[in-house]
Amino acid sequence: MRTWLTNGSAAFRLAADRADLWLAGGLGWLVYLGWLPLLLTVVPLPDAGDLAYLGASLVLSGAFPANVVALAVAVVGAAWLLMLLAAAAEVAILDGTARLPLSRGAGPAALSALAIVMLASLPTLGAIGALITGITAVAPGEFQSSQLEVSVLVRILAALWPFVAAFLVLVVAGQAFGALAIRRATIGAAPPLARALGTAGRDLGRHPVRRAATAVLWLLIDAALFVLVLALLRVLWAPIGADLVAGQLLGPSTLLLLVGFMAIWLVLLLATGAVQVARSAWWSLEAGAMDLGGVPGFGATAAAETEEDAWGARS
Repeated sequence: MRTWLTNGSAAFRLAADRADLWLAGGLGWLVYLGWLPLLLTVVPLPDAGDLAYLGASLVLSGAFPANVVALAVAVVGAAWLLMLLAAAAEVAILDGTARLPLSRGAGPAALSALAIVMLASLPTLGAIGALITGITAVAPGEFQSSQLEVSVLVRILAALWPFVAAFLVLVVAGQAFGALAIRRATIGAAPPLARALGTAGRDLGRHPVRRAATAVLWLLIDAALFVLVLALLRVLWAPIGADLVAGQLLGPSTLLLLVGFMAIWLVLLLATGAVQVARSAWWSLEAGAMDLGGVPGFGATAAAETEEDAWGARS
């Protein structure tokens, strides 16, 4: 516990000292969760009636099931692009913080990281597919239920709680495995990808509680950041939304508010980027990909005699 907390303290101190990496961290946050608060602020959230109408439109359309397939392809393509950008952002942070240089340059390292992110996401995607299938089976009955005192969403989630629990467990495992594997496959004299995946899996098996604790902590931090950013953006957007409803889009006060809104959003993006740098540094310390010697306020750790020993070192 003491070394785990020391790694966490060092990670946040390094992130505060490395403002040059906040932009890469901001990109990582933007493609991970940062786009969602902005979307939920600017675009009205659909209610149960809107979702029911959308589902009925898809099913009753003459293009069914081709329209559903096209929608699924678009979603998969967007997810692939977001994962590529997230992998590139993570590699950029690793290049600036890791104790050893990237093994094959930024481009190949980003592709290796993308492959790992996709592989680590497969169980989670499977759980999402199972959850969507369960929602498809349960939702029609819940929409027609007479239990109006409980919201439809709560009733659906209560009926599908095993799927939700499996999803959360797989998210934690996938994040821990992916973070360890990316560092094994991209830093120093990295082994082949299959061997790096095996090493990451063995590391996860040797320290399941510590790795799970790190992943769960960062999920909670991400959730807190998400709620905070969403709340701030909605407060800032309220007067702008009122002007838009009144048809005053081109008014000078509205344009000034829009400029201020975007400026504050960019500042929030940089702030969350700093937190993402801390996340990357913490996982690097846990994996042995960096030591405390380069962190302000922490003494240098003993250097390993060989690179293989260095990978196994723990601060």
